[in-house]
Amino acid sequence: VSGRRKGQPPLPFLKDAKASSSGKKPYKRNDIYHRDAESSSPASGAGLINLIAGHQIGEVSTILQHYMPPRDRTFNKFVGRRQDLDGLWAWFLDRFNTTRLVAGVGGVGKTTLVREFCEELIQKTPPSIQQVIWLSAKKSNFSADINQRIPTEGPLENRFSGELDLYRKILTHFAEPVPEDADEWSKEKYIHSIRECLHHIPSFLVVDDLDSLPHDEQIEIFSTLNSIFAGIGVSTDSASRCIMTARLRLSASMAQYHALKGFSDEDFYKYLKLIYGEFELPVTFAKDIKDISNVP
Repeated sequence: VSGRRKGQPPLPFLKDAKASSSGKKPYKRNDIYHRDAESSSPASGAGLINLIAGHQIGEVSTILQHYMPPRDRTFNKFVGRRQDLDGLWAWFLDRFNTTRLVAGVGGVGKTTLVREFCEELIQKTPPSIQQVIWLSAKKSNFSADINQRIPTEGPLENRFSGELDLYRKILTHFAEPVPEDADEWSKEKYIHSIRECLHHIPSFLVVDDLDSLPHDEQIEIFSTLNSIFAGIGVSTDSASRCIMTARLRLSASMAQYHALKGFSDEDFYKYLKLIYGEFELPVTFAKDIKDISNVP
């Protein structure tokens, strides 16, 4: 049996295996296995990323071109969320599902998760993507240190204020400059131009914090971008992808929807250690979840 060719993406299992007599399943839907010496196991973390990016052992990857704003000053350190990140990497392989909505309550870490995923993507540079574009409608971030909201920082080219402004900002990140009469363009003309750009330059687009816009506008943007990226993928087999973040599910299907919840027990312990360490408070955590009730 020949091995996977360089640049050829790995394939996930399409459905769960039948359970054994003990009730265990040898593999599950969306698992991606990799060979480790004489055994095979589900890939995760760096192993999964390298499989998808197509890098060989010892190969040095280049840095992907990107238009990412600087980290917001309320950010401390990324903690845990490996399972969520691996889920986004698995979605990246799905050629029939080109949009993803990361949704969850305010403050659960949607922007932070997607930012971490983009930074992994930029570092590993899958050959199918040529650039990463980050656009956000977020107007402020909450700072727990001072117990108040801080205006969002970053270049204006990374921010948008409404639907047509979003489409205009998308076009500015491609080689062709937006014409002076773009303010008079119809929505259909923007859509056509964005499709043409994505056809020539496969891109990874992030549209962050749709919640800052009216609800009907959120749904309209999600529907429009979903149509654009789905059409590009079907008609040209383009690798272009789009992630959006919002509190509500909007009109996302189950295949497009990534529900982000609170920390797992293990990740919560890591977070507590980080916070206590920043304030130089002596504390020791055991693995037993009951110890949380004894935290001073």
